[in-house]
Amino acid sequence: CLLAALPPGVTIPVHHDTGEWVRHTHRVHIPVIVSHPEQILFRCGPTEDNMDRLSCHPGHVFEINNQGKHAVSNCSEEHRIHMILDYVDPEFVIKRRIQLQPGERLLQTRRSIDRAADFGKTPTPSFMILGAQKAGTTSLYDYLTQHPLVAKGRRRETHCLDWRW
Repeated sequence: CLLAALPPGVTIPVHHDTGEWVRHTHRVHIPVIVSHPEQILFRCGPTEDNMDRLSCHPGHVFEINNQGKHAVSNCSEEHRIHMILDYVDPEFVIKRRIQLQPGERLLQTRRSIDRAADFGKTPTPSFMILGAQKAGTTSLYDYLTQHPLVAKGRRRETHCLDWRW
């Protein structure tokens, strides 16, 4: 559960969430402080062309499907604050749990949430494969990782130059 503040004039563009947890999660939004609900454009739907506008009146509880497309724009001059609650289906097993300390700060990137205390401890890659889509980078990655001295990354596309640093 977290309180999320969207500053005035900010837009979170159309996107969908990814990761193995997404198929098993439910995301519930509760608008807490929204001075001008008519100036909040929160849209959600199966495709970008088929998104519906959701009401953001304080106290209105709604669940969105994270696998679907969603976006929000705060067109007002005040912060919009929502309480966001994620919960997973009972059969989903969380593989790695981390016990947070009271008051511990977290840093969020597009695909991860990291502990502020661990900032800067992520090792810098010793080599990277850069390339355009459909340029053979996946094949090159597959060939290189067949070597016994090459370790695969936890995720193939780390986005280390744009999301983490």
